[in-house]
Amino acid sequence: MLQKEVLILVKTYPCISKSYFELVCTAGLTRDGKWIRLYPIAFRGLDREQQYKKFQWITVNVQENPKDNRPESYRVDENSIQVGNIIESKRWDERRKLVLDNGPGIYTNLTRLIEEAKNPNKRTSLAIFKPTKFKGFVVKPQPSKYTDEEWQNICEIMSQTDLFGKQHYPPVERLPFEFSYCFEDEEGRESTLVITDWEICQLYRNCFKQCQSEEQAKEMVRKKYWDDYVNKKDVYLFLGTTLRYHDIAKNPFIIIGVFAPPKQTEKQLSFF
Repeated sequence: MLQKEVLILVKTYPCISKSYFELVCTAGLTRDGKWIRLYPIAFRGLDREQQYKKFQWITVNVQENPKDNRPESYRVDENSIQVGNIIESKRWDERRKLVLDNGPGIYTNLTRLIEEAKNPNKRTSLAIFKPTKFKGFVVKPQPSKYTDEEWQNICEIMSQTDLFGKQHYPPVERLPFEFSYCFEDEEGRESTLVITDWEICQLYRNCFKQCQSEEQAKEMVRKKYWDDYVNKKDVYLFLGTTLRYHDIAKNPFIIIGVFAPPKQTEKQLSFF
């Protein structure tokens, strides 16, 4: 196996898995500024001292995933995860430098990105994307409860021995809404992509606990991601594909994270 240092940028909301009970897709940048996907990881089953945060450096042993032909994807030895320094939110200049200046590059053309994803010699599946224009923040209702069949499958999985040798924990809560950004790229191509980041889902859960109203919680999330981010920040999107739809979907990308540093002033821009 290879040992990698990874700056965590993406942690998606947990999803139920028949093989691993629950999985989280994690992605970040290596020390040389390249994307890496760490999957699968049963994040909530990790020891507490291994549960990494966004913008935290970790050291981990990985190997190429023979079941995933996306070049950024690696399997993880979960026991090897060691967490390191966190780049706190007050250090936005450092975050910006690592992600935007020293990172893998910024896409502004969605058609070109999709072509790279479909190109067998590239198969790009992770990207930093800068929309030319944000058109809206879309909220759609979705079932907030598991179906009887889904719950039966969950109970069967929970009754079995965990492949990771750890006890199961309660299944992840399903949210009553799905959140998306609608945006245009540099050619005017309009897209609406769902946001699967753990951060936005946790924000909704926290807001609901605070107000006990689904509608109010939904509006609080909208305010954060539209009023506070789009209207006041310099917003970039972390895009990723899923293995299941990478080859068959016309646009296989979803939003797996939002990067929203403060807007730079003219003085700061002229300095660089």
